[in-house]
Amino acid sequence: MSITVEYFFNHDLELNQLTDVLNSTIGFSFAPYDGDQNDMYCRFMGMELTVCMDHGLENDRDCNFEDYAYQLSTRTPIPDGDLRRLQVESMAMLAFVLFCRLDVGSGLLTFDAQQVLARYYTLSGRWHDELSGKDVSFPGHFVEVRSRIERDGWVA
Repeated sequence: MSITVEYFFNHDLELNQLTDVLNSTIGFSFAPYDGDQNDMYCRFMGMELTVCMDHGLENDRDCNFEDYAYQLSTRTPIPDGDLRRLQVESMAMLAFVLFCRLDVGSGLLTFDAQQVLARYYTLSGRWHDELSGKDVSFPGHFVEVRSRIERDGWVA
């Protein structure tokens, strides 16, 4: 069974421009997955990392996917299961880097595209998590986000 952690966000750049900026600013090496220019892929800390535009997900309960154009996602299949211990925290850090370097002021962090882990927005110039009602500060935010995972059998 694969586990995914996603960050949904908006940006003014088109996908190819955004991946160029991510590659140069953050150091990724995104390239089209199987030649698909709309699905960019690379490895990040041993995990699969993809970014796509127009993800096609519909709103589901408190997951307001339709409000966001982009989906950045890590995936750990069974052979990479040992990396799940850092998957959630890695995505929270990536979301923060997008805030700091690409001015992404809001977004949605989810577990397996089913459960909201954080809902971020900018408040008085600071990055804020709506679920906790607090400004984001590390490492405390990692503990809060991980504690929101409600899934039988989830072991990280």
